[in-house]
This record gives sequence, C-alpha cells and structure tokens, in this order.
Amino acid sequence: MPAKAARLALAEIADQIEALTRQIDKLERGIVGEAKRDEDMRRVDDNSGRRSDHGGYPSKR
Repeated sequence: MPAKAARLALAEIADQIEALTRQIDKLERGIVGEAKRDEDMRRVDDNSGRRSDHGGYPSKR
C-alpha cells in the first residue's frame, strides 16, 4: 500500500501545482491589464526594454 499512498500524494501535489499555475496566470493577466490602463506603469514598462512581443511581461517560466 505505500506505493498507492505515494501516488495519491503525488496526484494531490500535481493538482495543487495546476491550481497555483491557474492563479498565477489570472494574476498576471490582471497586472498586465492594469499596466495597459495606467500611464505611469506604461511609461516604466516602455523604458525598461523588457517588454515582450505579445504586449505582456516576459515569463519567468
């Protein structure tokens, strides 16, 4: 039974990682949206030289 318990634990951890990934993506979309609406944020972003081609921030993933 230890192998079954390990599989169940790993499946739960994988589910948590997927949920966190969705939350991070949602937060990133919100930040990018706010940056597009905020003049100061756009100015800082344009001056940083780090803006990606798709209009968002470069992903660390």
